Amino acid sequence: MAISIRANKEGYLPEENVRISVILRNVGKAPTTVANANDERGFYTFDVTDSKGKLVKLTAYGGEEAERTSRRADHGTTTFEPAEETIPAELPLSRLHDLTVEDTYTVVAKGQIFILKDGKQISRTVISNELKIKIDNRPKKTDENIATSTATTQPDRQRQWGPEVEGFAVSMCAKKDSYLPEEKVQVQVTVKNVSKVEKWISFEHDERGIYDFEITGPKMKRVKLTAYGERESMRTKMRADVGAGTVQPGWEMTADFPLSRLYDLTVEDTYTVVAKGTFSLLVAGKDKIQIIVSDKLKIEIKDRPVKNDETK
Repeated sequence: MAISIRANKEGYLPEENVRISVILRNVGKAPTTVANANDERGFYTFDVTDSKGKLVKLTAYGGEEAERTSRRADHGTTTFEPAEETIPAELPLSRLHDLTVEDTYTVVAKGQIFILKDGKQISRTVISNELKIKIDNRPKKTDENIATSTATTQPDRQRQWGPEVEGFAVSMCAKKDSYLPEEKVQVQVTVKNVSKVEKWISFEHDERGIYDFEITGPKMKRVKLTAYGERESMRTKMRADVGAGTVQPGWEMTADFPLSRLYDLTVEDTYTVVAKGTFSLLVAGKDKIQIIVSDKLKIEIKDRPVKNDETK
């Protein structure tokens, strides 16, 4: 028995779904009976390494699936005639493994199968071909600017604002309340002078560096950063480019954030998201660091029901 893997293409955008097709085939000259072959998700695992040879971590969902796989019982047997193969099993690689960083990854599938021979089950590990998957972002256009561009995630409903701090408030919104597990979740965060007078504010020129997020998921547990999120967090700490100025009433600055690329939202659940902005404001005539917190945003990650004629 042998397995092979393939993808629809070699190159993907950072938050594009990467799905792998896995096929089990009898390459021998005699019929072979295999146990568990009819639960294609239960006996495949992947070794995914980056360009430096480092093993890529499982996501939260990948960890749950690995635990489920270890508890799966025998689902029956299948006999393969010579050259007979399974229907391709479609597995969500980018939901199982953290592929958020731009890189070229090497993917190998491993199948743990049990061959029935002379009334006994013989365990065999079958290893696939190597598959190269490249995660690469599109070049940004020269006229693209997050702070001044037209809002891309602003929904057609009134924004809600967090508590006012020294005349400023922060709002956060998304296009919708519910997303599929492999769907891109992007949020828009806006800071605004909600007072009726001019205000002085200092912030980083790259407005993405001012905010971090607090996300709670299952059982109020803090959601972890992805590999990309950890890298961006370190870059933010090293930024030193700062701008400052006096802004008029109603002034606002908006930034879009790829939330599902920064944080591990792979498990189906309802998440509570809060944005925290760090600004330098004038308080009693003195420059003082202030944390301005947004309203709470609820985001549901939920898979659509599988129809009777639909196979995963």
